Amino acid sequence: MRANAGMDASQYPNEEEGVGHRHKKGAVILGFGGQALFITFDQFQREQRYNKPGLLWCAPDSQDGT
Repeated sequence: MRANAGMDASQYPNEEEGVGHRHKKGAVILGFGGQALFITFDQFQREQRYNKPGLLWCAPDSQDGT
């Protein structure tokens, strides 16, 4: 998979894409329900590594959300 430079707001939730350090402290992410929230870089890393399903992963037909 080729890394997305973030020009279209559709980064894959992993370390190659996702919230980059160019955002300084974090970024605003959009949830499936339409909510927006600020997430720090560290919170994003924890969420993408350990919380599936969670804020970044949602696949209702899958046990692990991915």
